[in-house]
Amino acid sequence: MKSITIGASEPIPVAYSTEDGNDVLTYSVPANAANGTFRLELIDAEGMNYGANKVTVSSSALITSGADRVISGATATFTGINLDRVASLEIGGTKISEFTEKTSTAISFFAPALEDGEYPMSGVMNDGAEVQFYKNGQVETTTTVVMSSQQTLWSGHHYVSWDLPDDSPNKTFNLIGMDVFAGIKPGSVMSIHYSVEPTAEYHQLRTTTVWWNDLPGTGTIEFSTDGVAEITLTKEALDMIQEQAGFICVGHGYYVDLVTLR
Repeated sequence: MKSITIGASEPIPVAYSTEDGNDVLTYSVPANAANGTFRLELIDAEGMNYGANKVTVSSSALITSGADRVISGATATFTGINLDRVASLEIGGTKISEFTEKTSTAISFFAPALEDGEYPMSGVMNDGAEVQFYKNGQVETTTTVVMSSQQTLWSGHHYVSWDLPDDSPNKTFNLIGMDVFAGIKPGSVMSIHYSVEPTAEYHQLRTTTVWWNDLPGTGTIEFSTDGVAEITLTKEALDMIQEQAGFICVGHGYYVDLVTLR
């Protein structure tokens, strides 16, 4: 393809690149493009037109990620589109108008030091219009953010069983990189929230290095209900993680649901 049109626009040149083995088509939306949803048309070198999907053009600041959970008093980064047009945000009544980064696709700021909990969040653009938030498939002008004194290292629902083959991704929980632990201060406490697999005959959890050596002060945890394992990351433990290829959880019959740091 040589160019595209958006609705009734003039042809817009396109560029191609490859990311992760996929062809990517890139183009610049004209600054005077009207807001709305329009049909795309692809135009090849011979001038032939081909119908494509619809695209929504918006001049509004839209935050698409990062706004679900924020660490109190720490730097928060939101990503989206037209974020260089954000004048201020408000979280739980605290106005934020100073940003450490502000580009068209990202804004960063120091989050207010609020108590743990859920708070309403909204924002205003330079022209006085409301900032938009994309959440659960909907675009809203207000959202709810969880303020926490704990940093989330990972969240999900990852099954663990040492009965599985060595090449199974669920043989262990190995989803937090060594670079994360390189930046952790000794004495920090890591909390591993786990839930049981009800069909498993037994439930055991160990926190080890990739070499399957237990971290200092830890051992086998046997359980029959959901719970939290807390590990104090001493200098010895952090050094061990770096020297033995990283951190993993091993055992059988449970899911890792959340890993936090305080």
